[in-house]
Amino acid sequence: MSSALTIQGIHHITIICSNAQRTIDFYTQVLGLRFIKKTVNFDDPGSYHLYFGNEVGQPGSVITFFEWPGASKGHPGIGGTHHFALIVEDYNGLLQWKRRLVDLGLSVEGPLDRHYFKSIYFNDPDGTILEIATRGPGWTIDEAPDAIGTEFREPPPEMIVNNRDEARIQAETWPEPVPEITRSMALSQGMHHITAIGSDIQRTQAFFG
Repeated sequence: MSSALTIQGIHHITIICSNAQRTIDFYTQVLGLRFIKKTVNFDDPGSYHLYFGNEVGQPGSVITFFEWPGASKGHPGIGGTHHFALIVEDYNGLLQWKRRLVDLGLSVEGPLDRHYFKSIYFNDPDGTILEIATRGPGWTIDEAPDAIGTEFREPPPEMIVNNRDEARIQAETWPEPVPEITRSMALSQGMHHITAIGSDIQRTQAFFG
């Protein structure tokens, strides 16, 4: 394949919000992202288009929002996005995020061990599901780098819902309050992944693979 045709990664994700200022406050003051642009939706000039990202708005770090206050409440469905995940460098940073978010009054699920990374889940003011995920241990923990994705991998049984120690998970957090976002918590590295919903796993694999 020509290098000019190679997809190099995620550029951004665009989501719907109902209130521009509330969204700005959450993503800058709670999550510490930089507000990099406020313009209008080029295809709907009557609505705002908000952009958040790292210090320079590097592709892969960018989350954008259309402000559509009259839109109906979204729900997961085929062809839609279930959630997106931002990268935190390590597990200490993840636990600090849990403590910070809980202290700010958010409901947080996790930390959950996803084998390839550990993560927490919570919602933004409009109900969008967000995940913060650790960079490691990575996709090569159970496959060689040149063979990832070539075989079906069953997750460890203890990581599956109904087998997890939910009491331990709920209790696990950072021991001290986290009023400020520390360097180890920085989300400026961008998108970890986006999870969407499909109706046919083989067709989806053929399309994206």
